Amino acid sequence: MGFESPTSSSAAAKWLGLVTAVWVQAISGNNYTFSNYSDALKTLMSLTQLQLNNFSVAKDVGKAFGLLAGLASDRLPTPVILLIGSVEGLIGYGAQWLVVSKRIQPLPYWQMCVFLCMGGNSTTWMNTAVLVTCIRNFRRNRGPVSGILKGYVGLSTAIFTDICTALFADDPSKFLLMLAVVPFAVCLTAVFFLREIPPAATAAEEKEETRYFTVFNAVAVVVAVYLLGFDFLKTGGDAVSMAFSVILLVLLASPLVIPFYSHLNTRNSTRLKPDPDVEGQVVEPLLNPETTVEKTEVAAAVEEVAARPQLAEVKRKPLIGEDHTIFEAMRTVDFWILFVSFLCGVGTGMAVMNNMGQMGLALGHVDVSTFIALTSIFGFFGRIVSGSVSEYFLKKAGTPRPLWNAASQIIMAVGYVLLALAVPGSLYIGSIIVGLCYGVRLAVTVPTASELFDGPLYDFTAYTECKELPERPLYNGGILKDDALENHLISINAADSTTGFDTPAFVLHNLTQGTIYCFSGIALHSFGAHSANVRASLKTEDATYSCIGTVLAKHGCWSFLKGGFILDSPAKLSFLLFQNSDDRDIDIAIASASLQPFTDQEWRFNQQYMINIERKRAVTIHVSDGNGEILQGASITVEQVSKDFPFGSAISSTILGNSLYQKWFVERFNVAVFENELKWYATEPEQGKVNYAVADEMMEFLRANQIIARGHNIFWEDPKYTPAWVRSLAGPELRAAVNSRIQSLMSKYREEFIHWDVSNEMLHFDFYEQRLGPNATLHFYETAHASDPLATLFMNEFNVVETCSDVNSTVDSYISRLRELKRGGVYMDGIGLEGHFTVPNLPLMRAVLDKLATLGLPIWLTEVDISSTLDKKTQAVYLEQVLREGFSHPSVNGMLLWTALHPNGCYQMCLTDNNLQNLPAGDVVDKLLKEWQTTGDVNGHTDDHGSYSFYGFLGEYKVSVKYGNTTSISTFSLCRGDETKHVSIRL
Repeated sequence: MGFESPTSSSAAAKWLGLVTAVWVQAISGNNYTFSNYSDALKTLMSLTQLQLNNFSVAKDVGKAFGLLAGLASDRLPTPVILLIGSVEGLIGYGAQWLVVSKRIQPLPYWQMCVFLCMGGNSTTWMNTAVLVTCIRNFRRNRGPVSGILKGYVGLSTAIFTDICTALFADDPSKFLLMLAVVPFAVCLTAVFFLREIPPAATAAEEKEETRYFTVFNAVAVVVAVYLLGFDFLKTGGDAVSMAFSVILLVLLASPLVIPFYSHLNTRNSTRLKPDPDVEGQVVEPLLNPETTVEKTEVAAAVEEVAARPQLAEVKRKPLIGEDHTIFEAMRTVDFWILFVSFLCGVGTGMAVMNNMGQMGLALGHVDVSTFIALTSIFGFFGRIVSGSVSEYFLKKAGTPRPLWNAASQIIMAVGYVLLALAVPGSLYIGSIIVGLCYGVRLAVTVPTASELFDGPLYDFTAYTECKELPERPLYNGGILKDDALENHLISINAADSTTGFDTPAFVLHNLTQGTIYCFSGIALHSFGAHSANVRASLKTEDATYSCIGTVLAKHGCWSFLKGGFILDSPAKLSFLLFQNSDDRDIDIAIASASLQPFTDQEWRFNQQYMINIERKRAVTIHVSDGNGEILQGASITVEQVSKDFPFGSAISSTILGNSLYQKWFVERFNVAVFENELKWYATEPEQGKVNYAVADEMMEFLRANQIIARGHNIFWEDPKYTPAWVRSLAGPELRAAVNSRIQSLMSKYREEFIHWDVSNEMLHFDFYEQRLGPNATLHFYETAHASDPLATLFMNEFNVVETCSDVNSTVDSYISRLRELKRGGVYMDGIGLEGHFTVPNLPLMRAVLDKLATLGLPIWLTEVDISSTLDKKTQAVYLEQVLREGFSHPSVNGMLLWTALHPNGCYQMCLTDNNLQNLPAGDVVDKLLKEWQTTGDVNGHTDDHGSYSFYGFLGEYKVSVKYGNTTSISTFSLCRGDETKHVSIRL
């Protein structure tokens, strides 16, 4: 089943397909209605209870043959699968109707089993067509779409039961006629509208989907409450019953408003926008316009690959998290774990629901339809709530979906006990519990199976040593995994055809837009220079990504390269190339290559997973009285009063005397850096006239509000930002001036700043080393450490995480320079990454952080902003991506924004306007600050062990305990640790 081409009406068509899918699900729960006509079959055919149970088994065996529908879904289009299910249902339930209505003599027992089996199997075709198609259409909202669709399956029993009760006075023959005819008619309607359409590709589309799903959920809840009300009232004559049926049909048709609205919205948007290609307005520095030569190279490579059929079709085993056929899935352990869990959990629920009518009659209830409807309706609530809730917690906190399965199974067991007790009211309560938990199991299992446990965790592995033999590939090679790696690897002529050297290239097929691809490999060069900067680039049919990763490859050994990319448009055929950055003639070999795709949801899941591990910790509070006796039921209120993770912004002199700006800043940040006020040109604009007055006032403000500060900077290697009078000096005069600068600054602010950027941007500029010799930088660090030994000295640089196209500041260049300084005796203890981004390359950013983390030094993002060449909303989107990436990486110890506010704006990006009203970037910061803090709703009561537990972000806490008339307020610190933090409070 392939995607149809996206058009201006594709969004509306997708929602119209979902509406028809809801209708199919609303009439496909006929497997759950056996209790409504089982007594008629038992009486007419003179069956024993055991024989009747075997009929139920035959019906369920039909569902077991759902494997056939699964196999067909890989080969047949959605309309054909719907037709097969509808025709099979028409025959299966039609035969049962003929028997129950006495239009024919009762069939032999075995033949009735066959028709019951057909009826049961028919729903598997309908469900497969609907679920597979809609899950693919709404990949970013698997939970909600599964909950809605499976929810309507749960409601379908109540829909059929209540309409039959209203219109036909519980006539089982007419009920069976409805089961035969109505699904057939609805499936014929869905055939024309339900098909695969490309899923949401942007955050805006995902947000729109979430909004529409809210409407679907609201309508579904109204339908459920409406049915529940009818079940309990059931009063009135024929007119009331007819009105009930009409209103119900109107409610079921009401979601048609969504595709209609979507169509109008899309059409209006198209009219208002002269250029519909919004992405075309965003500048992507990693995506360079291809030259004619490059296009010729790609065309030649395409022709070469096309001429080699063995490369044109690359078949590999799918990874967990990728699309599997049924046979591929059955060869995984994950499939069988899920299968057994589903069989044991849902099977027991099905057995109870099939016999609900018999249990009701045995307990003396004349009308058992209420219990059946209760099970159905609360099964709906279980499905629709668990779908949305599991999706929310998966995205918000990384909570795995199987956790909901386990919890619902435990609660379902309680429902079984209540049913077994057979005390007054237990059948009502038991029906509700079993229906609710059964619904959770069904709704959560579907997206779990779709995700196949949501893909692999990100591999933070990196190393900087050059090794004699290549290590194993990450992710076992990812999508490059194959029995013969050379099937992917070819050689094409390098950009400079005069060299005579070929460059290795991987042939990649069917890369998708928006997918995050993480690449790693090990490079060796065996000809020419001692070392070479090897750059990986990507070429598609339409674009060139000039750098997706680099490595400083040494001669004769294997060096580790790690990077990645995100495509702006899908590519059927791409080439991953490896070339020398400075165009020298070298021979490159690549081994242990890996290319691992992650969806946006998988990437966010991995981020949240690391946040839960690195930025949070479990806490248990123990409360006892003065004698050490535990106190059960004590009231606990927990408040986080400060955060452990440093997150702040640059400030300038404009904050002085501006109380509103100061209040705004203090409410948000716990660390600051002076934008320019400590730089040499600011503190000594003329030789000998040193003035720290402004910096002193700014430091007083920070001290008063207990905000820590970074020292930026002692020297700036860029001559453009070096005082003019310093640029005129040389030799002993310059040496005396720099010594005076260090001693003056460091003695003035000794132990005031936690960090110092000693020699700023030394990878790009070398003003002082040119004038004072190669040991000048060593001298700067030695003197700074001697002046303030408690401060952490940083090497601060740009274009390290922002891009790999800058040969001056690749990750290996940074590491090499830092190691060179440390070998010279420098006290270098911190890695400063400025982070001036245009369009972030998230997998590259993470890969760079991974390699830097191997040094074991604290990493700070020191000057984060997004280029002003982008509009403010786009700045906010990219800012959130960068901050989430930094906060979730275990080796990042702090983040600072370069957003000091001035009357004429900010360096590149502002958080607020001059009235301190949030701009989009400010909204992002406020959202993340709230998300990364233990919220104020952490409260409860101690359990029977006198304990209360919660999971909190690292930082300082205040806990209030109240028991009777006694209250105690305590504080504790929550720092990093693998074990639970235990806090004991005695009243």
